[in-house]
Amino acid sequence: MQEDGRVGLGLFGEPGAHLTLHAFGQLVRRAGLPGGAVPYLSACPSHLRAQNLDEWLPGVADLPALVRTRRVVGDRSIFAVLGTRYRTCDADELSRAILETAPRGARGELQFDGSRFEIRAIWHSDIAPADAVVGELFKAFVAVESADDGSRAIRIKVGVVRNLCRNFMILDVAEQANVATHRRADLAASVRRMLGEAGGKIAAFASQWSEARRDRIIDAIHGVYDPAPIFAQLVRQGLVDVPGVEHDDLVARLVRAWEAEPGCTRADVVNAITRAAHEAPWSSPWTSGQLEEQAGRLLHARLVLS
Repeated sequence: MQEDGRVGLGLFGEPGAHLTLHAFGQLVRRAGLPGGAVPYLSACPSHLRAQNLDEWLPGVADLPALVRTRRVVGDRSIFAVLGTRYRTCDADELSRAILETAPRGARGELQFDGSRFEIRAIWHSDIAPADAVVGELFKAFVAVESADDGSRAIRIKVGVVRNLCRNFMILDVAEQANVATHRRADLAASVRRMLGEAGGKIAAFASQWSEARRDRIIDAIHGVYDPAPIFAQLVRQGLVDVPGVEHDDLVARLVRAWEAEPGCTRADVVNAITRAAHEAPWSSPWTSGQLEEQAGRLLHARLVLS
């Protein structure tokens, strides 16, 4: 490590590369530094940080590693320091996999924060207009979520998008997920196989939604429905959870979402959670997806509430 904080790679004909905070943590852990070294060294001046690391790095000089870099505004950056068993399968390859498996005419969406990303393909489904979807319109989607820096496994998600009848700008989502680690020798083939299996889960949705529409879980007192006790139990049991949000605040947000489209069934509770996912303000852009998954699990579960 050089005094300006860059790491000399001896590659690309360049003097060195800066480390992202995530990659710096990976390097420190591979060097075997004591616990707590990452926040301490991150706060040190670059020359002191270099002096500390250069005392430790010779001990792992022969340890094989995969160092991932990219150019950012003309400067090279190291964004991951990984083991050699790591299999790369980045956003561009995952995008091609979705393109190959999604129906013709699907619309693509991308969310990216610099390392973590989610790619979705959304299309009009062929769900039969049986009693499960009377008065409602559904689309289907498949999504791939991962991170190029090795911080997340590849997650294949499939679900349905509900366009609320009175406002087509609000989308509610229920979904399930499968996971493939980055160490699989057949990683790319595994991703394509899971994408190909998505259609079966969508086909089974109608009967599950119909059952949820018949499952009354909110009782009326003097003709007035009060969903707060139900949401409080879901939050208390950890079935609906948002890190950093107090339980009472989360319950209040769910109740407000329910009031926009009230009802007494499990499907109405699911609708409230997915509506809150997109209407309520959250500190993380990934909270919406987290709530979508929790709502999807509630759609497929028999709730035990007392």
